[in-house]
Amino acid sequence: MGVSALVSLSFPYPVHQLPSPNKYTLSLKVGPLCFLCLYLPPSLSCSDLMTILSSLPIYPSTILCGDFNARLGDITGNSV
Repeated sequence: MGVSALVSLSFPYPVHQLPSPNKYTLSLKVGPLCFLCLYLPPSLSCSDLMTILSSLPIYPSTILCGDFNARLGDITGNSV
């Protein structure tokens, strides 16, 4: 389990890894933008999911991306 990013050697901008707030997030700085790449496994409880999401540093220059396959039950109408 984990998150990775592949960056072409010909990509014209520097990419820097930032400290991540939890083990489910890869944080990258690309120019003025911050990319938060997440993997949220389906086995996460709703409470763990909310803790992870609330720990993310979200700013106007943040782009959130990833695999959001966690079961959210009543929040999104999912059922197991």
